[in-house]
Amino acid sequence: MNISCKIIEGFVTKNDKVLVGVSGGADSMCLLDILQKAQKQMGFSLIAVHVNHCLRGEESDRDEMFVRKYCEKNGIDFICETVDALKHSKKYAKSVEQAARELRYAAFDKIMQKEKATVLAVAHHKDDQAETVLMHIARGSSLKGAKGMALKSGYILRPLLNFTRCDIEQYNEENKIPSIKDSSNDDINYSRNFFRHKIIPDMEKVYPDAVSAVCKFADKCAIDDDFITSCIPTKMLVYRDDFVKILNQVNELHIALSSRIIKSAFEHLGAYYDIEQKHILQIKELFNMKNGSKISLPFKMIAFKEYDGVVITFKKQFAEEMVYPFKLGKTQIPDFGEINAVMLSDDSFAEFGDGNHYVDFDSIPTDAVWRTRQEGDIFAKIGSGSKKLNDYFIDKKIPQRMRDQVPVLAHGNKILVIADLDISDSVKITNGTNSIVKISYKKTSAD
Repeated sequence: MNISCKIIEGFVTKNDKVLVGVSGGADSMCLLDILQKAQKQMGFSLIAVHVNHCLRGEESDRDEMFVRKYCEKNGIDFICETVDALKHSKKYAKSVEQAARELRYAAFDKIMQKEKATVLAVAHHKDDQAETVLMHIARGSSLKGAKGMALKSGYILRPLLNFTRCDIEQYNEENKIPSIKDSSNDDINYSRNFFRHKIIPDMEKVYPDAVSAVCKFADKCAIDDDFITSCIPTKMLVYRDDFVKILNQVNELHIALSSRIIKSAFEHLGAYYDIEQKHILQIKELFNMKNGSKISLPFKMIAFKEYDGVVITFKKQFAEEMVYPFKLGKTQIPDFGEINAVMLSDDSFAEFGDGNHYVDFDSIPTDAVWRTRQEGDIFAKIGSGSKKLNDYFIDKKIPQRMRDQVPVLAHGNKILVIADLDISDSVKITNGTNSIVKISYKKTSAD
């Protein structure tokens, strides 16, 4: 199959700014040459980006210098980003491969934003696709993993995905394109190299066209996965910046749909990798647990069972218990917002039900404080008997994850006011009230 600059037609226009990832290997050098030829015909901007992972000492520096000099010689804009893949691997307990990939794409993203680029071209080819699909299957991937990489995914473009390694080598030979070899590509301790040098060659002994067959399988998986995804009901997730709520109805769907919805919840929070089927099944099990149940998840996330669904959020590092003396005026409460207590004249307060609290100022002890809940807290709602504060939260269906963020005005373990929710019988306004305080709330935290 012949490779030419026509392979980017329909994907890149003259108004685009294209970044191309260039390692110096045969694949990326082939892609760089194709894009430079297309640039001369179409007029788009082109920048070559090399990421030095600092994994092979002098050889890594050699690769960087090779790409840099080639770009200088051929008039191609060049950017190099240096990262420490080994350090990242140890810090986050990831494989060196995964660490390098994460840092590489983080570098691409940073440069994309800085340069206001619109396309990131990478040199994945047909053999890479077969390796990726087999690796995903071996790890127990779903249909989504089995479909492998897409020719175009967001701003990422893979122009060589339908060409084999042999096609690329032939192109380079015919066009006299230089390249260098990464010695780590022969190390079968890396999982991709193991599939490249061991698994696929053995498959080809029995099935000579194994690479193409695996890629055809991936194409069929992509069609099926796209169809199933199109069947997913809308409005099953409630999105916020720091959490996602998966509604109870999701658990009633076929697992082919519910698992995809749960996966998309993780992705909304930035968890694209290391989320496995076991984590999705844990979320499924959480739906059937009692309210307040929780499980720990990767990426310092946590999931809670709530009344109307399951919430996935990040574990919060709470500061020391907050304690703020009650006072007239404004009090800022972390993770809640602003509480404002204002003294009123006898006839200046509004109708009850306006969203504020009106209390008898003289019934509030001078040493009362705003704080978070504590063990043994008791609350006596107007017209009701006393009960544990936690039981009140349960009755009001306040999610477990939010109870430690609700300020209460307390005197010892006696709760006088629950911010934005209720007041106790002991501070209500009566015929004998002389001083009235209006307490208003301006919340900043998401519900």
